[in-house]
Amino acid sequence: MDYEAIAMLNVSATQQIKKEKDAEVKALQEENAALRARLDAQEKRLAALEAGDQAREPRVAKRGNVRNKGAAVAVNAALNLK
Repeated sequence: MDYEAIAMLNVSATQQIKKEKDAEVKALQEENAALRARLDAQEKRLAALEAGDQAREPRVAKRGNVRNKGAAVAVNAALNLK
C-alpha cells in the first residue's frame, strides 16, 4: 500500500475542505454584517417613530380631554344634570 500517496490525498482533501469552509465563513460573515446594518437602521427608525409618538401623545391627550369634556357637557345638558 502506498501510504505516501494516501497521505498526500488526505492533505489535498483537507486543504480543499478548508478552502470551502473559509469561503462559507466569509459569506456568512458578510451576510451577518448586512443583517446587523439593516437591524441598526430599523432600530434607529423605530426610535425616531417612538420619539415622534411621545412628542405627539400629550397634544393628542389634550385634544381628547377637550373633546371628552365637550361630550360630557352635551350629555349633562341632555339629561339636565349641569
